[in-house]
Amino acid sequence: MRRQLHTLIAMFLAVWTFAGCDDSIDIPASQVPGNVLQAFEQTLPGITPLEWEKGNGLYKAEFYKEGHEGEVWFKPDGTWVRTETDVRIFELPTEVTDYVATNFPTHHIDDANWVETPAQAYYALELEKNGKRDKHLKILPNGEPIS
Repeated sequence: MRRQLHTLIAMFLAVWTFAGCDDSIDIPASQVPGNVLQAFEQTLPGITPLEWEKGNGLYKAEFYKEGHEGEVWFKPDGTWVRTETDVRIFELPTEVTDYVATNFPTHHIDDANWVETPAQAYYALELEKNGKRDKHLKILPNGEPIS
């Protein structure tokens, strides 16, 4: 009985700890400020947000566009912060895949996103080796890495 209680407590603490890692909470569109909704429509015309979240002082909308999932963040005043869109590996420019093949020959691209910010746009790649995700790479479409 004591062992079961310890196991139950450990499981509760693990769930509580991981639940506290993400400050974002799902919210209905009715709780999103009008200027944020308007900014979404201007940023992604004709796209309907699938879900809204609020966290870390930002509003995030998940969307689906042309077969790709994405997320877009806005400040409460409607200022666009960034957009991330999933990219299929075969859709990456040759310059990007060539850079990875040359500079990380023992890795493969596990995940790719197209990231747009007010400052720049780039691919965010997750490189995997032997089943471990161990490299994150930001790279421009021309194959030039960003530090």
